[in-house]
Amino acid sequence: MKKTLMSAVLLSLGVTASVLAAPATTANVSVDSPYYGYIEKLSAMGYLDTMPNGAKPYSRMQMAQWVVQAQDKAQTKPMPKYLADQVDALAQYVAPEVATLRGEKTYDSLKLRSVSLTAAAQLSDTPRHSYSHINRSHTTNAGWQTFGANRNGYKYGRYGNGILEAEISGNIGHETAIALRPRFSYDKDNDFSASLEEGYIKTRAGIWAFEAGKEAMTWGQGETGNLALGNNMRPLTTIQAHFIEPQRVGGFFRFLGQADVHLFYGFLEGDRHDRAAARGMTDYDDAGLIGIRADFSPTSYFTFGLSRLSMLGGDGNGLDSSDWGHWLYGRNDDADTDRWDDIAGGDFYGELYGEDQSHYMPSKVAYRAGIYLPKLTHDGSWDMTLEMADTQRRLVRPPALQ
Repeated sequence: MKKTLMSAVLLSLGVTASVLAAPATTANVSVDSPYYGYIEKLSAMGYLDTMPNGAKPYSRMQMAQWVVQAQDKAQTKPMPKYLADQVDALAQYVAPEVATLRGEKTYDSLKLRSVSLTAAAQLSDTPRHSYSHINRSHTTNAGWQTFGANRNGYKYGRYGNGILEAEISGNIGHETAIALRPRFSYDKDNDFSASLEEGYIKTRAGIWAFEAGKEAMTWGQGETGNLALGNNMRPLTTIQAHFIEPQRVGGFFRFLGQADVHLFYGFLEGDRHDRAAARGMTDYDDAGLIGIRADFSPTSYFTFGLSRLSMLGGDGNGLDSSDWGHWLYGRNDDADTDRWDDIAGGDFYGELYGEDQSHYMPSKVAYRAGIYLPKLTHDGSWDMTLEMADTQRRLVRPPALQ
């Protein structure tokens, strides 16, 4: 599985040589934005020419391209009012990028995009739950909170919570974008606190975008969660390289349609050893995390992705030359003494991932499957998503990815 994934990435890297131009660099739309739901609905209702893939976040320019597609399609295919309102809201949000695509000369300077104030209450005798290890004798170095999904790792304190958030983003030159999401909060457990939920700088060289900083990412097609990488955890601080937009595959592999590639590397927490030791486990400070993903869209109605995530090394647990060779080819025969932990797999309408590869094949497997019905009524104003996942008993995810 890993070897296949590496081949797919190398393939997609090879299709870029004939591409001569790429759109301007723009900041990304945070993965917890409601606009992602708008894009999924527009795609399911047949208003987009290109299908969104499973690697998020999307850039503001990507969102603007879909807005233009939807606006143009609406000229020949009547659009329900509720959907037109969503397109108008999204078009207003990415107005500078839409104007650029329409041929106007625009510049999206650094500005305050939004401010939100949230009041919440967490009334529970157990504010944080632990994940159980497969042998049930220990717990992993991670936890979850009731109704805590898709909050970028933010945990509500007991009783009352007040949260003030802002989004600041824009360009500081045609090729460089910056985004900041500060958060100020108050709760009974932590009193006042201030943090930077996301903050990164983004630039490009040719068709490649390069990012450095802290940003939430999701990989996969799950509606209620993701098996590989999601925003239930705190956003990772990484360096990234990815295509600015999907590229057309040429030559013998042109049947794959458009290809998209994402690579990142980051360090995990520096206090993992002590926290794990308190639970009777072994872990290492400052472990690295490598992510590799390739998405392909053969048609406008089908897309699939292949991903590999590796948590490796750490203080006192570095990889030697032979380890790196084994990692590269996916050889991971001795789970008790190896120096990395992998998840690899693929997703399309569902997700299928394996962990702790043995002889290039997964030894523990989890899956997520579902179906989206976009039109329960004639105009699609009612829809339904059915989804299930099986992760118990067979798949133990690396603590970094919970």
